[in-house]
Amino acid sequence: MNLSAINSIMPLDSSNFKTWKSDIEITLGLMDLDIAILSDAPNPPAANASVTEKNHFAKWEKANCLSLMIVKKCISPNLLGANPESDNAKTFLSNVIAKFKDSDKAETADLMQKFTNMKYEGDGKIREFILSMSNLANKLKTLDVPLPDTFVVHQILSSLPSSFNQFKTTYTALKDKWDVNELISVCSHEEQRLRSESGHVANLVTHSK
Repeated sequence: MNLSAINSIMPLDSSNFKTWKSDIEITLGLMDLDIAILSDAPNPPAANASVTEKNHFAKWEKANCLSLMIVKKCISPNLLGANPESDNAKTFLSNVIAKFKDSDKAETADLMQKFTNMKYEGDGKIREFILSMSNLANKLKTLDVPLPDTFVVHQILSSLPSSFNQFKTTYTALKDKWDVNELISVCSHEEQRLRSESGHVANLVTHSK
């Protein structure tokens, strides 16, 4: 058992649920114990069961016991006492997760607001901007708010400044639909073109003066 990995998990409290849940799942997975939280308890094997069936039950039973101890160890005492007892790691963890559903709703509302209100300021980092919006869309997907790729692309385009209006008009006229990766590539080229044209105009004005 990798005690250092277990000890590195911050105990669950009211502010770190997402990180805690991820750390628990990763740790149990790396320790080959996640069978206990991913599958239901198998029926005890009969006396004449095959070796494979007996080994599977023994593996689950050991994983369940260790997983339950690890999950309980990584919960602050106040929250641990508020959770109903169970000798099943999957059930116990599900009960813990259920207590944080409200935090998911609040996080969903916050992410949706950020996603719909983001605007590109034209600071020369359009790739990073699009990746940031894509990251928000992926986070919403993990919260059971799947956003279609076409909607994500249109939302990103609508967040671009007026200097990209011709570019947006061209995209609307196309029959093909882009995904986010294609949008990043094309927008990066368009930004470079706009910057080049802007520099060319500035040089003409300077020369005229």
